[in-house]
Amino acid sequence: MESIAEQIQKLNLVFRSSSSELIPLKLFCKQLCSILKSNVYLFYEDGEIFCHAESSDFECPHNTQSLAEGVMPERFLSFYKNTDESVFNIYELHPKCTSAGIDNCIFNERYFSMIPIYSDQKRAAGILLIRYGAPFAPDEEVLCEYTAVIASLKLLLAARARIKEEAMEQAYSHLAVKSLSFSEQKAACSLISALKESPDGIIMLSVIANRAFVTRSAMTSAVKKLEGSGVIMTRPLGVKGKYIELCNRYLENDILEAINTQ
Repeated sequence: MESIAEQIQKLNLVFRSSSSELIPLKLFCKQLCSILKSNVYLFYEDGEIFCHAESSDFECPHNTQSLAEGVMPERFLSFYKNTDESVFNIYELHPKCTSAGIDNCIFNERYFSMIPIYSDQKRAAGILLIRYGAPFAPDEEVLCEYTAVIASLKLLLAARARIKEEAMEQAYSHLAVKSLSFSEQKAACSLISALKESPDGIIMLSVIANRAFVTRSAMTSAVKKLEGSGVIMTRPLGVKGKYIELCNRYLENDILEAINTQ
């Protein structure tokens, strides 16, 4: 049997084999599954499964059907929500099936372990490991805790990336609004209001300009500046008007704030 150091070295190999991701969690999950000979499921607080790997030793059509929904079974999710620390080797001699409508599991002697994943000092996700016929050894428990640390880093990096993306989106919106004159800001405000009323995103700029009491040139100029800033996308449709898609969630509030401060 491999030592814990050799098993960790195996897990670390996935970092060398992936060129597209800093932390290749899917490959990491498959490697852990191969080492432990167990099913591995990573899921968010709400139960959404974001990564998983199943051992060929425990293939089951009911499990495949259950995974298609992409959500943790309620009994495991409930267990997770009542667990603040790692719990290993919960034993079930004749376990219930995790798939809805099926009574008993096709395998006996289920051992499952639950490891919460913390990110930014908050519980953000969890790891469920399921194996049949043999409990998890102490060395394997260490390996599971190591996986939780890697997953935590992955979630932390993803959160930081989202924060950076939102900051850039806000910056683009601010710059776009600052490039508009007051009349163009009024035109842009009316444009966004019209988009809310148009389920297909198709509008007539001349009609919106008249409704906002701005010139057509101000409306056209506002659209060109917003499109150039990347906060909207447009496509001309000839006599039908113009298709416009809002690409920045902060634009409307920034425009209203700019108008109200003048």
